[in-house]
Amino acid sequence: MWKQGRYIAGICILLGSWSIFAQQVGVELQFASERPNSYQYTLQAGIALDATVCLDTALEAEIPLLPPEGMFPVFLLPCIDTITGVPIMTQEDFRPVPHASDSVVHQIHIQRDGYPLHIRWTVASIVDSARLADPFEAYVYNLTKEDSAVIDNNAVGELSLQIWYRASVSRVVEHSQVFASSPALCVPREQRWIQIQRFRSFPFAQGELRDLNGRLVAKIPLRQGKGQLPSVSLSGVYVLSVKQQGILLLIY
Repeated sequence: MWKQGRYIAGICILLGSWSIFAQQVGVELQFASERPNSYQYTLQAGIALDATVCLDTALEAEIPLLPPEGMFPVFLLPCIDTITGVPIMTQEDFRPVPHASDSVVHQIHIQRDGYPLHIRWTVASIVDSARLADPFEAYVYNLTKEDSAVIDNNAVGELSLQIWYRASVSRVVEHSQVFASSPALCVPREQRWIQIQRFRSFPFAQGELRDLNGRLVAKIPLRQGKGQLPSVSLSGVYVLSVKQQGILLLIY
């Protein structure tokens, strides 16, 4: 039975220096073969504010060796392990937020152990389009129009996952510098009132609450940094900005 797909809205880590970290899964792939006693595996590809193109130990766990047998999919990161001399392998691959219209390409290696191979996927709302294909493009899938695939050729051991994120995701990062330098506030979902010390110098100000796609969720009047969240159910990472200053809210 397939694991239920999950979507990571965001992760907020408050450090002593008020640094901020947030991540989002763009595409989750689930692999299974028809061999008896075969395990199912999940790969997650996404973007993160502090990610690099190589291994980020806060986000990704390195897989030093493939198991001796059995179907096993991994991402091949675009950097080399200095000990083994081969690309670093993980089952999570987070990259920096791309510029608008740019795509992110993830290379997948599959240790083969019997076919057909079944792949299912979920695509998050931050993704504009995504494409999965083998090197010879005998198998090509549009992940936003399909939700599963069956590969029955035992010669296919490599796949390429190409993701285009919505332009608004890039605009939020490029035009709002709150991600890199601003504090973050973690708010329980049932909490309605918030107090933000950063905005206390404003006797009255109109705050704008936006999601990570840049969509306006609500306008929040603030008096000396105190305001009330909208009554609608919210969950995930949001940007609250006032007079070109901003803070990240993680509502959980």
